[in-house]
Amino acid sequence: MEDLRTNAQLVRHLESTGAIRTPHVKAAFERVDRAQFTKPPESAYRDRAASPKEGDAPVSQPSVIAEMIEALEIKHGARMRVMEVGTGSGYSTALTAHAMGSGRLDSFEPDEVMHALARKTLQRPGMKLPRVAVTLYPQNAFEHEPPTKYDRIIVNATAQMSDVERLAERLKEGGVIVAPAITTRGERIIAARKQEGQLTVTNLSPVWFVPLQQTPESAGERLARGLRKRMRTAARKR
Repeated sequence: MEDLRTNAQLVRHLESTGAIRTPHVKAAFERVDRAQFTKPPESAYRDRAASPKEGDAPVSQPSVIAEMIEALEIKHGARMRVMEVGTGSGYSTALTAHAMGSGRLDSFEPDEVMHALARKTLQRPGMKLPRVAVTLYPQNAFEHEPPTKYDRIIVNATAQMSDVERLAERLKEGGVIVAPAITTRGERIIAARKQEGQLTVTNLSPVWFVPLQQTPESAGERLARGLRKRMRTAARKR
């Protein structure tokens, strides 16, 4: 794996591999320094999952986040309304806000430690977010009833397709939801567009995320549950 030591090197790597394809997503990664969200600092620019400064939920692999944000097909500056399921460290939140450029971003994180960490990080003086109204909710996304529907939804945890369909009820017609999901082809990133009330699904790269939380549990418990499931699946294949 390429030894990446700066945020600029990470951006060039993501662009060269095709993870970053559009100018506004590139600009988002240039403006959001991953070292503000991870520990230790020397691992911040590697294209792999990393440990957050506090808590248990991993900071996702940059190339995976880039692929998901690109798949959202955000229209920069169009004042879109976006829902993020799983704030985590806040890294994806900051990137999504910069890719949007304007509009509203509602982010949901039921884990108290991760919610507090993201809020603290995103409110630092050096963390300059664009003109996007970012609201962090310390609750499960399924418990929230939005006053109006969203243009885009991004999910930062592995969902069952039934969960994707439930979340898509919050989408406007023509809206897009992007999530790591359990499909007939295994766990993959999917992008689904809502057309005439139905979802048209495109399968993207294979991934692994912690499972989507629907009941109260810590990020560590969720991670352990995901690892146990992977071990059981591997054992059945032997």
